[in-house]
Amino acid sequence: MESERINEPLLYIDQPIFQKPKAYMQENYLGVKTDEKEKVEEQNGIQVESLKSKREGHDSFKDLTIAEKIKYLIDIPSEVPKVRCEVLTNENRYRGVLIDENQENIVLRIFGRQNELVEKEKILSIKMIGF
Repeated sequence: MESERINEPLLYIDQPIFQKPKAYMQENYLGVKTDEKEKVEEQNGIQVESLKSKREGHDSFKDLTIAEKIKYLIDIPSEVPKVRCEVLTNENRYRGVLIDENQENIVLRIFGRQNELVEKEKILSIKMIGF
């Protein structure tokens, strides 16, 4: 008969009622429209180039000149892995990583071979392949 007896819980857990913390945040924002901002800057004698005009120049790697592509591929930060590229000339097609440049040549590290010197004048195009 004792097994039929129901035992009450031994521990009651009571959760206290917490109040949510009050966050003091900005509720309103008043901005200046771009037309008004340009007028204010012109009145102060400051000429500021808009972001749109900056982006009109070059949107992608394909739009860069060969000299700009060479500079872009060589000046990649050391934290980022070097990008493999394909350099096309009249005589050959080279696939490798741009290492260095001088006035007339670029140095390409081609995997499994020695470094190649390629004359800048002979380069027809440069395409990025990947990492």
